[in-house]
Amino acid sequence: MKNKNDTWLGFFKKTLKVSGLVLLGFIVLIGIGLYFSFKHESYTYLSCTETDEDQKQYIAFSNSRLLNNWDPVEEKFKQNLKLIEFNKKTIKAVFYFVQKDTDNKSISILEREPFGLAPELVLEGYINLNRETGEYQLSFEDRGMVGNKEACTKIKKSDLPVTKVNQKF
Repeated sequence: MKNKNDTWLGFFKKTLKVSGLVLLGFIVLIGIGLYFSFKHESYTYLSCTETDEDQKQYIAFSNSRLLNNWDPVEEKFKQNLKLIEFNKKTIKAVFYFVQKDTDNKSISILEREPFGLAPELVLEGYINLNRETGEYQLSFEDRGMVGNKEACTKIKKSDLPVTKVNQKF
């Protein structure tokens, strides 16, 4: 009496099942690889210091976003700004500076321009990174205001400062 697996039909079914599972595995691996390649955006991290000051500012950029205002307790950047210029020489991001009251006490920095506010309460600001000189500078070009230049150096993400908090609850 012949075993079921000894016939050519049994062999064909077994081969088809194994090759189908291998093909399905390859499709899943390719799908996972594509997901992570599109989702993961690579950032370059910088430490910037003004010439006369010791206080450092940390920023990161990709080819479409600029991250600013590092929070060492929460271990994340507070601002995520859109790049308006990105080339081999210059990186430029835009932000909006909003004065909420006349005493200059209440201000806010926003990623996009707020609607419904008077134009004199909103300043359009720029963060400029010169990739040749390694300098960082804030400016409000429509008002003719330009900030001090800061020297920047490339760092690893692991070099960003972290503040540990001892929680009681």
